This record gives sequence, C-alpha cells and structure tokens, in this order.
Amino acid sequence: MGVNAEYNTTNIDLTNAMNDTLNEARNAGFTLPKNVQIDASLFKDVRNRRNNPASYILSLDDVAVNPSADFWKNSVVDAAANKSSGFWTTSSTRHPLRHELGHAIHKTNIGLTRFRAEFTMPLDKAQRRLVRKNVSRYGSSSRGEFVAEVFSGLMDGASYADPVMALYKKFGGPLLS
Repeated sequence: MGVNAEYNTTNIDLTNAMNDTLNEARNAGFTLPKNVQIDASLFKDVRNRRNNPASYILSLDDVAVNPSADFWKNSVVDAAANKSSGFWTTSSTRHPLRHELGHAIHKTNIGLTRFRAEFTMPLDKAQRRLVRKNVSRYGSSSRGEFVAEVFSGLMDGASYADPVMALYKKFGGPLLS
C-alpha cells in the first residue's frame, strides 16, 4: 500500500489513520489508489491550504493528506462541528481520508472518462434538496462530492434512504460488499 510520509508525531498519527482507512477499504473489496502521500508541500499552491486536510490528485491517482491543515490539530472537535452544521455526513476524524479515498475508488469504479465528465456536474434542484437533507451540504455541491460523501458515510457505518442510494448507484458510487 504505499503511504509516503515524513515521520513526526502528527504524520505518524495520520499514517496510522490512513493505513487503517486503506485496510478498511481493501477489506471491503475495493481497489486502492496507487499511492497515499502525507506531505504538506503538495498543498503549497492550494488556496486555503490550512483548511484542506486531504485531496484526491486525479493526475497521479494519489490521495494526498495535508499534515499542516488546521483540521488535524483539533480533528475531534472540527469533525463534530462539520457534522453538526450539516457540512459533512459524518463526525469521524477519518472523514477527510475516507472522502478522498472515495473519489479514488469512484474513479476506478466508473472509469477515468466518465469520472472526468461527471465529477463536477451539478445535481439538479430536486437532487440537491435530497442530498442536502439526507447527506450533507458539501455532498450537494456536485455529483463527485455527493458520491464521496455517501462513500465516507457508508464506510463509517451510516445507512441512507432508498432515494439517496438510488442516486448513488446511478452516479456509479462504489458499493460496500
């Protein structure tokens, strides 16, 4: 499973969390991304990099984790706040890891061409309302974010109403075995 990281206390904790997340996904039968990199320098050109705990880098098929993100300093409180505000679908400290891994697995599930074409496509008004109410505000921003939010929730043990799961399947969301 290649997890590349510069090792210090924060990175060791993140590496352990990422390894656990990768094992969770592998045990569920998913193909994992080529690499996971825990490296703040990958975020040097990202606006608001202090607020970006992780990202999926499509061109590399890598999940990148930003150990300098403010989230990792207080992840329990921040994850709970993101869930209670409706921005995220879970309150798990692993949510950003599962979410970005969800993008990678979604791409593998539907293929690169379809993933590129649909990732940023907006949901229609009825879909946005459904997702905002039953998943998260972030998930209502596009098809790709919807799939990653539901994937993260499923990996955390959440269950969703039939209309949400029908939409997830329609967009090629990876199903847990």
